[in-house]
Amino acid sequence: MNIDGITLRVLINEFSSVLSSNYLKKVQMPTSGRFYFEFSHSILFCSLLSSDCYCCLTDKKEASPAHPDGFVMLLRKYLNGSRLQRVAQIGTDRIMSLELTKRDEIGDVITYKVYLEMMGRNSNLILTDASDLIIDVWKRTITQTRSLIPGVTYEPYLANGIALTEYEERGLDFLIARISESGPHQKLSKFIQSQVQGIGRQNLEEILYRLDLNKNTPLAYLTDEHILALHEILMTVCNELKEPSLYVYESEDQKSLISPMPLLHALEMDYQVSKMEPSKALEYVNGKVRLRSKLTEKKKKLSKTLDKELKRAQSNIENLEKDLKESSKADQLQKNAELIMGSIYKFDTKKNYEIIDVTDWKTGKEVRIELDKKYNLATNAQRLFKRASKLKRREEVVQKRLRKLNRHIFYLEGIYDALENTQTAEELEDIQGEMKESGLLPKTRQTKKGKEKTKRESSPRRFVYKGFEIIVGKNNKQNDRICHQYSREEWWFHAQKIPGSHVIINSAGREVPEEVKEMAAKLAARFSKGRISTKVPVDYTKLKYVKKPKGSPPGFRLYDNFKTFVVDPVRELDQLEES
Repeated sequence: MNIDGITLRVLINEFSSVLSSNYLKKVQMPTSGRFYFEFSHSILFCSLLSSDCYCCLTDKKEASPAHPDGFVMLLRKYLNGSRLQRVAQIGTDRIMSLELTKRDEIGDVITYKVYLEMMGRNSNLILTDASDLIIDVWKRTITQTRSLIPGVTYEPYLANGIALTEYEERGLDFLIARISESGPHQKLSKFIQSQVQGIGRQNLEEILYRLDLNKNTPLAYLTDEHILALHEILMTVCNELKEPSLYVYESEDQKSLISPMPLLHALEMDYQVSKMEPSKALEYVNGKVRLRSKLTEKKKKLSKTLDKELKRAQSNIENLEKDLKESSKADQLQKNAELIMGSIYKFDTKKNYEIIDVTDWKTGKEVRIELDKKYNLATNAQRLFKRASKLKRREEVVQKRLRKLNRHIFYLEGIYDALENTQTAEELEDIQGEMKESGLLPKTRQTKKGKEKTKRESSPRRFVYKGFEIIVGKNNKQNDRICHQYSREEWWFHAQKIPGSHVIINSAGREVPEEVKEMAAKLAARFSKGRISTKVPVDYTKLKYVKKPKGSPPGFRLYDNFKTFVVDPVRELDQLEES
């Protein structure tokens, strides 16, 4: 998550109060673009990644590499042991400066400055002396607008417009003058961002929402009431920046927003809001974002493994089906052999034939049979009998392998389906563990006997509907587990002939109403491969009629005595109470 300038303003107020006069003990960069400034009483973290630009106070620290980057060693040389004098922001843009002092060998006080530019792919860290002469830069660049190399005076790349704090002093007259000087066709969104620094996309969206105007509204459309309202909103934002907290907004689909101002447009979209200390808000949201990112990356890797195995299995099936097609000739070969032996008296047994015509005694039709000229009729017949027998035996083997491969593909698709529904690290660990046990992934080597870490397994989903608990397995191993945990008289549900979760109603001996059974069927459809479809057939029966064949993979079941619901999958889970 990237922060804008006005959010950085609130953070800097917090940094100033916590870090002022602290000694800097160490600078670290565990991975490229993630800097930790370890002070005597707190740690300042700053991420300068293109998709992840923010800073916050933290009490956590990543492990430092054994051989630090050369730029980090330079920062340590100049900054370790220095005292932080001042934390500041340039305007209300996304640039923070740290001013630090330390004494040299002869006792003179030397001042250094660290500039942290949090500007997406152009983010950078610059170390300068007291006069802003660059000592070194994390990413050295030379462009037409400025140069960031040692020996050059640092010039910040500032956005157009004035700082929001300066607008507080200039006020309405400044706004009216700037509107009159701008072209009447200029879009309102472009005007606001060009006149006031530090207003990011979501906070601009909030300002426009409060004005009840869209981003493409031309300035010529603004009335005196609009201009006065815009002025009052900007003044309100100025006051909100003085608050020592940030608002965190979270949606049901796990999107998160951070702002120093209340986002009324987010509340209208049913975001849940909480108010937090600035650094805690950034740590909380970015921690969730990084976790989701890690989960997504891990899911991609596991999906890639499953894709590869599915392609291999499907390729094997194609080859076996070709063999099966060849094996289907067995009956005809045997019939030809029988026709030869039945008509052999009509031919010269000492002569070798290439083709013979015989009469099929069942149909009365003439049948032409091609023979191997190297052999006589009896030998040709024996060869055909043997080949037919061999093809029949091979057909049995091929059919058995096809059943095994189709079951394997169904199992793989079940893992794939569970992977798509995975939302937590524990759930992902369960699936990864299952893939290791089934040989889809290499097993982790155990270094010390008895020292293996106990894995925490995730729990199945549990919902309450009409007073009945409905249990939904999240993966194949959980599906196995819940099938063994409950009474054999409980109702069991599964989407028909497609991979999906096993669903069980925990009735505790009570009679289960049809509407509860139907809801369980809808959940089985929701957590299956048919979740985006409508009218999904879901089979249901008692657990006593559900059997696991010997040697079958996790989650695989055969069942009988079942009935079928045809249902639409549950779309909104909030109609159910989670237990």
